[in-house]
Formats: sequence, structure tokens, C-alpha cells
Amino acid sequence: IRDSDKIDKKKPLLFICGNQRRDELPDILKANNISIRELIVYDTVPKQFKDNENPFDQTNRNPNWVAFFSPSGVNNIVDQFPLKKNFWKGIKVAALGSTTANALKQKGLAPHAVAKNPNSQSLAECILSYDRLNTSF
Repeated sequence: IRDSDKIDKKKPLLFICGNQRRDELPDILKANNISIRELIVYDTVPKQFKDNENPFDQTNRNPNWVAFFSPSGVNNIVDQFPLKKNFWKGIKVAALGSTTANALKQKGLAPHAVAKNPNSQSLAECILSYDRLNTSF
């Protein structure tokens, strides 16, 4: 961490997060002798879909793309809509970063596009880039 020597290390940094946060940021802070006080302010609770409910099918057709923003989203959706049911056939999958991409791969679903940076602009760019390179006219 650049300029960590300028941080008042007598007081902890308040780390606001959810119950499924990754250890990466707290570990980096602690490695730089920055004490943290963690405050969990929300829990990730997966939505349970009914047996006949398809959250993607609002117009009697599946979407072109599904974008995943977190490993917990991957786990929830892929567990409820497994690969063996051909549910994912013809749907392209995008991931917001390598952690989410790895979660998709662990579930057996290879992402078509992975955002280089964890923001909406990067996600949109990787999806558009994939479509430009893989669309024939």
C-alpha cells in the first residue's frame, strides 16, 4: 500500500462488509500493519426459485447473456439451474473479474467474457468485444 506510513495506525480502519466477503483486502491491510475493525452490515441470502420458475424467461426465450457479479451469485443460480438440464445451452456467460470467473469454472460453466476491472464499464467492454469477435454477418 502506497503511503501506508501516513496512516494513523493508532486507530483501526472500519471495514464495512457482508458476511461472504473475501479475505484479500483485510489481509493486505494487516500485512501493512493497518489494524481493522470489521463490521458486517448485510448477509447474502440466495433467492429460492419455484420448480417451474425460470427467472431468465420473461419473454418466452432465454437471454443472450447472463452476467455474474460474485461467486455467491454463481453458486445460487448454477445450483438451482444445473448444467445437465440444458438450461445454459445458447446462453453466453460473463464474469465481473477472475474470482467470479473461477467460481463459474468450478461449477463447470466456462465464461465467454471476463471483465479485466471490477466495474460496469469493463464488463460492458468485454461483452461487446466478445460479440464483435464472434459474430459473423
